[in-house]
Amino acid sequence: MLNNSTRKIAIKQLEKEIELNEEANKAVQLNAEHLFEKREELKKTIDYSWACINYFKNTPDYMQVEVKKIAIETERYTDLIAEVQQAIKAADIKSNASIGAGVATGVGVAALAPSAIMGIATTFGVASTGTAISGLSGIAATNAALAWIGGGSLAAGGAGVVGGNALLGLAGPIGWGIAAVGVTAGGIIKNGKNKKIAADCNEQTVLVKAQTEIVKGSKIEIEQLHNLSHRTIADLSKITNQCETYNQDYTQLAESEKYVLGTLVNATLAAVQLLNKKVGIPTVETE
Repeated sequence: MLNNSTRKIAIKQLEKEIELNEEANKAVQLNAEHLFEKREELKKTIDYSWACINYFKNTPDYMQVEVKKIAIETERYTDLIAEVQQAIKAADIKSNASIGAGVATGVGVAALAPSAIMGIATTFGVASTGTAISGLSGIAATNAALAWIGGGSLAAGGAGVVGGNALLGLAGPIGWGIAAVGVTAGGIIKNGKNKKIAADCNEQTVLVKAQTEIVKGSKIEIEQLHNLSHRTIADLSKITNQCETYNQDYTQLAESEKYVLGTLVNATLAAVQLLNKKVGIPTVETE
């Protein structure tokens, strides 16, 4: 058949790139979970430092302002955790549960475990409504790469909790369309002539490959945040332990001790800002 070999080659290339994309997505998901675990450890360290700082009395006004900033940033993190936990509870997600859902394109996907959802939400961010992970550089909810946490049960016609690549939105501009294409049956392969099918597959291959590279870059960024969080825990704990030995009246401290306490305040603020730092995965634009 005319252009039959061209079609087969194009399909196989697309299949390969989708497989690589899925591998990259899974790696990012796992790294997000590990980052969340490290951030929970960092949060405990921050709480301990916060308690130490608040033991001191008669601190100067500028220091009190910084302490309030720490409180605000800490609340941001705890609010996000509570928000995601509520969404998980509302969607009735169980560990290792799976949901076959027809979402947007009628493709079934498995729901992620709560730990994975929490990792993704704290790494990429969650909308203020608690319904959408929006860490993909603030793309609109209309973008097919956006996914929902919650939004109503599947039985009620809502989005439910969508797992896999769709949840992350890491499938790129094709979004759920990658799966919807039906590489081995249906979609562009079932319809159209060989030349058109090959061209469509090649176009999708380029987009998937580009998105995979972006995802790999985000994986590196997550690893860097994990390493920085690990170092911050050690550094912050060291300064806190030192300040715990001081007189609790700021006015009675030596200048060198005041300097170290000020360092603790600044380090704690930097740590809680790190706790809230999100990773953004942009999408490859399509027409």
